[in-house]
Amino acid sequence: MDETVFFSIAAPELPSYSTPLSTVILNLAIIATITGIGIGLLVYFDKRKH
Repeated sequence: MDETVFFSIAAPELPSYSTPLSTVILNLAIIATITGIGIGLLVYFDKRKH
């Protein structure tokens, strides 16, 4: 009994614009943190100047 079975698992192709939601949330969190730090530093140095 000599049988050869060929099988393949095809991963679904994701469109390039479809990114995982966790990556989008992580990027937004990083941008928000950097923006908050930048604004905080600007306010801090502005108040120190006077």
